[in-house]
Amino acid sequence: MPLPVFVLNLPASIERRQQTARAFNARGVAVEFVDAVDGHTIVAGSAPVAYQPHLGRALTRGEVGCLESHLAVLQRIVEDGHPLACVCEDDIRLSDDSADVFQALATALANGHPHAWDVLLLGHHSARHTPEAGAVTAVWSSALTDRRQVARVAEFAMGAYAYVVTRRGAERLLAFARPLRMPMDWVTGYSPVAGVRLFAVTPPCVTPDPTLATRSTIDGRTSSRPQPTSLRDHLRATAGHCWLGVRRLGLWPNSFVRRH
Repeated sequence: MPLPVFVLNLPASIERRQQTARAFNARGVAVEFVDAVDGHTIVAGSAPVAYQPHLGRALTRGEVGCLESHLAVLQRIVEDGHPLACVCEDDIRLSDDSADVFQALATALANGHPHAWDVLLLGHHSARHTPEAGAVTAVWSSALTDRRQVARVAEFAMGAYAYVVTRRGAERLLAFARPLRMPMDWVTGYSPVAGVRLFAVTPPCVTPDPTLATRSTIDGRTSSRPQPTSLRDHLRATAGHCWLGVRRLGLWPNSFVRRH
């Protein structure tokens, strides 16, 4: 049983579609392109772009389009009864061994192997670590391939550009995401608060393509994290590192999540 792979792509982004198709074809992975929602065409007043207190700003139309694109695919996964499926954006770069990752997941699907996770991030990063390094995961892991492990996420992981989701996970993401109030990678990052078992491939086997991700067509989001400047900031950062170490050992693993 092949693993369904859905790639979000704006109909007008033909070059991206062709580039992504070539990358997957070179690895022998069949994909289905799904028309993404262009948030910039959303009619004024129909999108939740009002000020969001937890964000400190309003959702951008790009973020709304990105959300609606992902949620439409998740809804399809539920309605079509897929036990497992992969969702990707079209501005990604696949590792040279990503074919092994997809094959391992397809084999597990065909054999009916149960999963310890509901959402498995193929690509991820954090405020501390780049997409190449990936967000911090728990010490305990299981082998997926010769080069990749699967482990529970131990810190807030950003990035919804490539993930595998079970039908149960899709149902819970859909329920958690509405009403729309946060970017898609917050939906996945904070999903443990909704009972989602969030794991990640480590190190990541998918990263944003630097030539494309900086000019995302469906996201439209920029973000930054202020660096510690005061003694209080440094103390908070130190405490955060200590608490991260506790989570890596499997104690209160989801304590980084908060309700929004």
